[in-house]
Amino acid sequence: SGESPKSAVKHIIEQAATEIVKAYVLESNTTNATDTPTWSREQAWYLIKTIAENKKGTVPYSHIMVSDLFNDADGERTLSALEQKELITVSTVNGRPATIRPGRPIYHAAFKYLTQDDILRNRLDLGIAREMIKRENEKIAKYENELHLMGDPEKYPTTVGWRLRSVADSLRDANWKLKEYESEKKRLVKFLKTAE
Repeated sequence: SGESPKSAVKHIIEQAATEIVKAYVLESNTTNATDTPTWSREQAWYLIKTIAENKKGTVPYSHIMVSDLFNDADGERTLSALEQKELITVSTVNGRPATIRPGRPIYHAAFKYLTQDDILRNRLDLGIAREMIKRENEKIAKYENELHLMGDPEKYPTTVGWRLRSVADSLRDANWKLKEYESEKKRLVKFLKTAE
C-alpha cells in the first residue's frame, strides 16, 4: 500500500494494542450477563505492564502468582482464562507452569506501546491502586473484628498470646500497605488531573 516497512510495523503494533485494550482491559470479560468475570481489568493490565517491562517478554509464573492481584484462590483460574483468550501463553517445565509470555509475538511490542501511553498507564495504575485499597480495607476490617472478638488479652493464657500478636502484626502490615496505596493513588490522581 506504499507504506514503508517501519510504518507498516508501527501500524500493526498500534492495531494490536487497540485490540488488546478493547478485548482485555476496557471491555467486560464475560460472555453473558450471568457469567462471573474471570479476570479484572486490573489483572489484565498488571500482566501487560509486567511483561512489557521484561526485555525478553517473559515473567516467571510464580512471580505473578504471589503478586497482590493474583495471590488469591482464583489466581490460576484467571491466568488460565487469559491464556484461553490468547492474551498470554503459559509455558511449562516438568509439567508445571513456569513462565508467562504474550499470547502472540506482536503482543510484546504492543504491550510496550501501551505502557508508553502515560495517560492510559496512569489511569489503569489508578485502578490497581483503588483495587488494592479496597482489599487492604477489607483485611483491616477483618483483623479489627478479630481483635474485638478476642477482647481483653489478659483473659487468655500466654500460650494463646501469639495469635493476638499475629493478628495485631497483620493489622499493622495492612495499614502500612494501605498507606502506600493511598499515596500512590494520590500521585496518580494528581497526574491525571494535569494530563492532556
